[in-house]
Amino acid sequence: MIKGSTGGVGIVPKVLLLVGTLNAVVSQFFISEEMIFSSFSIGTYSVFGLLLAFSILRLKRPSPLLKVMLTAVAFSTIGTLLYSIESETPSIYYVQHLLVPTGVLFISNVVRLDGKWLVAYIYLYVIAAVSVGLASAFFHGTGLMISAQYLVAGKNQLGPTIAVAAVLSVFMMFERITSSKLLSISIHLALIGAAVAALASIRNRAGLLAFFVVSLLYLVLSVFRGRYQGRLALLYVVSGGILASSIALGYTYEPVEFVKESIIVGRVSGDLDYFSSGRLEVAVTAVDSIARNIAFGSHEYRSKERGLPHAYAINELAKWGLLGGLPLILLYLYLWVYCGNRVLRITKITHSYARAALWLLLMGLITSSLEYAHPYGPGTSFVVVWYLVGLYDKESVASVEKASDTEINNEDRMVNT
Repeated sequence: MIKGSTGGVGIVPKVLLLVGTLNAVVSQFFISEEMIFSSFSIGTYSVFGLLLAFSILRLKRPSPLLKVMLTAVAFSTIGTLLYSIESETPSIYYVQHLLVPTGVLFISNVVRLDGKWLVAYIYLYVIAAVSVGLASAFFHGTGLMISAQYLVAGKNQLGPTIAVAAVLSVFMMFERITSSKLLSISIHLALIGAAVAALASIRNRAGLLAFFVVSLLYLVLSVFRGRYQGRLALLYVVSGGILASSIALGYTYEPVEFVKESIIVGRVSGDLDYFSSGRLEVAVTAVDSIARNIAFGSHEYRSKERGLPHAYAINELAKWGLLGGLPLILLYLYLWVYCGNRVLRITKITHSYARAALWLLLMGLITSSLEYAHPYGPGTSFVVVWYLVGLYDKESVASVEKASDTEINNEDRMVNT
């Protein structure tokens, strides 16, 4: 058994993980119905709370990334206490956005899905996320039509959920070995198309941007590494067939125009601040505040008296300053290095599907320049991302240990001979 392994955990924790994750996804359809959404949320946090308690009791050795997160949480908790001095009541506002990903990392260190369980987990999430996205677009919005108004409540929480499903579909289209490559690519393209349609319909621009950037980078790196040549060739053939059919039916530009309208409708060309829904002006004001309160931030932003900038790093620096927010900023930079280094230098690990975590985390980091809650939230919208990140991190360590043990055994054989 691998050092630090927790051994088998049985079927119940695995089922609870599936139920909790699906519950978190389905709940977003009811985000405008406060009573129903609250009931779903209680169920989600209760399930993950049980899994967390189980994992804390069973964990023998945390993975490196979990140690880093726990360190950040510890120092952030100290920051919470210090900043609470200026408030009438203590608050976990400083550290709260780290709690969900840290708890999920704990769970992934113990409740480790593999083989068919992991495949089922990924596809159930993808299907649920895409279904909820389309249902929200049709029931709460205008269907597959673009409105100048934002009609879907909680689109900034639902958007990341759908974008994660889209990136997972791209990854699985190439990584999963199936008997029929043509059928596999066709099914995955359908899932990707549905996810993009849902993102465009609810007008989640950050999710659309991140999906296209991450998918393009994944495909480019795959080409340069000479991987999946057969599947890439087949993808070109299938895509070419779809394009030819669209031209024959007279729908050549509609999909492109649909996505384009989702991004620019109601925006004034050339006015960057208006195009960004006023976010640019808010960000400039926040940067000015950071310059004037560089050490410990501004109470105006901590108390939300001023509009919060929609960029994670700027938001945290405006609230806590360079010294006060140091644990959060260092963790954020560490995640960029952790993700970027591994994307460019893929490590071979046992669970190949867990490598999707790198691309999902990269997506969250990219959108963190547009949304202040990413890559940790909002809420449980990134729960699958952090579960797969924890799984990847744990398996990376196991892979290194296995390689080290093999090398030691080979050296022992050479000595003995």
